[in-house]
Amino acid sequence: MLLVNTPYIVVRHYDKAHPQCHIVFSRVDNAGKILTQTTNFKKNERVCKDFNLKHSLMQGKSKLNTDVSKLRGKEKVRYQLVRDIASVYITPSVTDWNSYVDLLRRNGITVREKIGKSGRVNLYYGVGKHEFWYKKLDPFLTRENLEQKFKERREKQQAEKAQPRTSQQPQRQSQPQTRPKPQSKAQPKPKQPDPIVIPPLPDVVCGVKIDRLRQQAYQEGKFISIGICDPGGVVPLTHWIWYDFDKREPVISRAYPSYHKIPEAFQRQLAAKQSPASSSQGAGIRFSSPSLGGNIPEEQGFAHGDGVPDDFKHFLEMHPGMSFEEALHRFRDEQKDNLRRKGIRLH
Repeated sequence: MLLVNTPYIVVRHYDKAHPQCHIVFSRVDNAGKILTQTTNFKKNERVCKDFNLKHSLMQGKSKLNTDVSKLRGKEKVRYQLVRDIASVYITPSVTDWNSYVDLLRRNGITVREKIGKSGRVNLYYGVGKHEFWYKKLDPFLTRENLEQKFKERREKQQAEKAQPRTSQQPQRQSQPQTRPKPQSKAQPKPKQPDPIVIPPLPDVVCGVKIDRLRQQAYQEGKFISIGICDPGGVVPLTHWIWYDFDKREPVISRAYPSYHKIPEAFQRQLAAKQSPASSSQGAGIRFSSPSLGGNIPEEQGFAHGDGVPDDFKHFLEMHPGMSFEEALHRFRDEQKDNLRRKGIRLH
């Protein structure tokens, strides 16, 4: 930015939802001259992007983690609209364009198509008296991208429905052909409860790709973590996704799901299907892209059950800006430091 020969300080702090750095400098240099580049926002943006590329930092694109309570006017409406559209997009029942638009309208959001000068169809999302071009919300929100994702979602759901039927065929063939006739009237067998089937998550949830291992962990009733950066942020913020067995729908939240429990019936159902070798799959899950459809270098996440210690849960709540892995490393380092301090003896 050519801001030289002037006093400055750099402050980093951790008392917010994510680590922040502030650069504070004097607009009057040591020679008494006023610096003219301080309000050149376009140049500042270029410098920040070059800085990210030079040091291999991650450029934040998602608007889902922004604290909208601190925004005003049209900007607050724009960021909230992104959240509302994302919540509609991840709904499993939305499997085509018409159901997507219909659910948006029921939530007070309009969708308008307009042909531009180049002949390309552009989308405009509106709420109240405000309307936004899709690129101002997220570049992923084109009709072509959405219809492709809806098609993949339909195919995956159809495959899930067909899978239990094929697994029942060998069992029917293995049954004996002849059965002894009962001497008395048979008592009607009690009706077996329907198996609990957790529908798969979409391929992309709030901009994060859901791979096979994490999909499997979610469908086993566990909660999984994903990370999304604030706009311009570097450290991804941890979000949790799990299946609500009461409401029969997925839930995503910034709060740690300490109250999440897997029903015993579902655990027995899993135990009957899984072999001992495949029943314990956990860490090593990967996720990417904090944007709804971007391509950002992958970060690492985890799937968890109920085995997280209470003291570590408290540490997660006190450091919401950290990813699960980063928090685990720092938590262990602090425990080691405490042990060292307790080991000191004065004679």
